[in-house]
Amino acid sequence: MMVRTEEIDSLLSGLANKFGADFKGYSPSFLNERVELLMEEERISSIFSLWSQILRNADLGQKTIRFLQARENSFFHPLTQWKHFKKLLEQRNIGQARILYMQIGQGEGLHSLVLFLEEMGISAKIEATDVDPSLLKVAKRAEYPDLQKQLPIKFRLLFPKGDYNKYLSSSSRNRISSRWQKNLSYSSRNFVKMAPDRNRYDLIICSEVIKRYNESSRLKILDHCHKGLKKGGLLCLGHQDTIYENVPFEALGMGIFEAK
Repeated sequence: MMVRTEEIDSLLSGLANKFGADFKGYSPSFLNERVELLMEEERISSIFSLWSQILRNADLGQKTIRFLQARENSFFHPLTQWKHFKKLLEQRNIGQARILYMQIGQGEGLHSLVLFLEEMGISAKIEATDVDPSLLKVAKRAEYPDLQKQLPIKFRLLFPKGDYNKYLSSSSRNRISSRWQKNLSYSSRNFVKMAPDRNRYDLIICSEVIKRYNESSRLKILDHCHKGLKKGGLLCLGHQDTIYENVPFEALGMGIFEAK
C-alpha cells in the first residue's frame, strides 16, 4: 500500500487541528511507514477513508496519534535495559536525583521508574512531559486494566525480595497509589523546541523518542539533553535510537549514555 507525501501532510494537518498533535520534525520515511502499517492493521484502503473514520470516531484519532508516535505501553520495557540500568546505578551509589522524563505516553514507563527508584532507595523529583496533553491525564490517573498481568513478573525479576503490592492503590489493584506520585510534576512540551535549564538533571529518559525525528531534529534534542544534564549525568535512550559521534556522550551500553 502506497501513500503520497501530500496525503500524509493532509492527515497530519487534520490531526493537529482536531487533536493538537504535533508531528513537526518527524522523519517523513518514519511517518510514511507508520501510516501504511496503521492502514493495513485497520484494513483501510486510503488516507481519505482513514480521515473520514477519524471524524466519526475520536478514539480512532487518538489511536492514530499513538500509532504514529510508535509508543511502547508496558511496564519495565525492555527488561534487559532496566537490568543494565540497575547495575549502573548500584555502581554510582546515588542518593538523590532530579530527572526529566520525555514523552511519558500513558505513563507505564514513568511509573516503572518511580517504583524502580523507590526499590533502589533513591529519592527523586521527576518532571514528566509529553507533546500530547490528553496522555498526561491518563498518566496522572495511573490506572491500567492489565496492571496485575504486567507488573508482578518483571518486578520480581528486577527485585526478587521486593513487594510490588505496596505500590498498588487500596481502592483498585489496577492503579498505582497516589502516595507514589507526590514527587512528580507534569507538563506538555515540544521536544525539539524545549530548552531545559543548563546542568539541571542527573538523568534524562528519552526512550524511543528521537528515532521518530529527522536528523536535524534529532541533533537538537540530543543537544538539549546534553545541556540539561549535569556532567556525568545519564541519558537513557531506546535500544533503537541512534546517537552521533559529534555529540558529547560516552556509551555505557544498552542505549544508556553518560554526559561528558
